[in-house]
Amino acid sequence: MAPASLGLDTITACFTDAGDTKVYGCDTAAKEWVDTTPPDAFCTPSVNPDGTEPNAPGNGGQGQNQDGFYGISAQDVVWPVDSLQLFVTDSGTGTVFGPFSSGTNIKYVEANGAKPSIRDMSGSGSGYVDWMIKGQGDAFVTAVDGSGNMSEWVYCLVPPAPK
Repeated sequence: MAPASLGLDTITACFTDAGDTKVYGCDTAAKEWVDTTPPDAFCTPSVNPDGTEPNAPGNGGQGQNQDGFYGISAQDVVWPVDSLQLFVTDSGTGTVFGPFSSGTNIKYVEANGAKPSIRDMSGSGSGYVDWMIKGQGDAFVTAVDGSGNMSEWVYCLVPPAPK
């Protein structure tokens, strides 16, 4: 269901002269309120299966988060957070995973040459990481709101697996 701020409003305006109670004319107009603002997506370093944030060096040529543990989230100015859908795309193959809800924790593995895949980790006893996603390139996250607006791509940089 769309937020109450969206949809069709019927507006009626009437003209009266100051100090006079006579109505000189009225007119009605319809206004369709639409959402054209995309949500914002985020990909932030997060915790490993033990619930601690790894402290591998994250800046420089190796990637921003060498361990690949990320929290993916989104926010929107019109739609509530629980109605937003997030998607993770493997930049190497274009494979799209999701939808995910805001606040999902992932482990992303860049494995050049591997078949892109996803594995549910929520039942593995980790308690902190929801999904392990494997791709051939870096991951990027997008969010889509209930009006179909899509966010800009946000990269989750991870170095390739060692050979």
